[in-house]
Amino acid sequence: MAAHLRLRGVLALVTGAGSGIGRAVSLRLAREGATVAAADVDEAAAGETLRAMPPGDHRAARVDVSCAESVAELLRGLQARFSRPPTVCVNCAGITRDEFLLRQSEAAFQAVLSVNLKVPTPPQPPP
Repeated sequence: MAAHLRLRGVLALVTGAGSGIGRAVSLRLAREGATVAAADVDEAAAGETLRAMPPGDHRAARVDVSCAESVAELLRGLQARFSRPPTVCVNCAGITRDEFLLRQSEAAFQAVLSVNLKVPTPPQPPP
């Protein structure tokens, strides 16, 4: 099978798709034939990534990976649009606060941890 089609049929969700590694991963997955949901806290940046992709049923979306409800809303939207959950999820979302660690406020430090270290998961129903 041609390399550009080897991911045909795959629905890939990429967080942090608005720039950097997330954008590069999104573009590569699309070139390989995947349908890509390019998600970023900056929806305009995700849209720029979408416009750089080869033709396909790709989507750009806004998501705040530090907020479980935002992740759940994204997944519900993808399920509604594609009638299935993503096959592949690549978490590239990341932020930095350009301050010396010991001078960062607690809120800034927690924001970095929430985006960079927590796995983005939707809220779970009670057992």
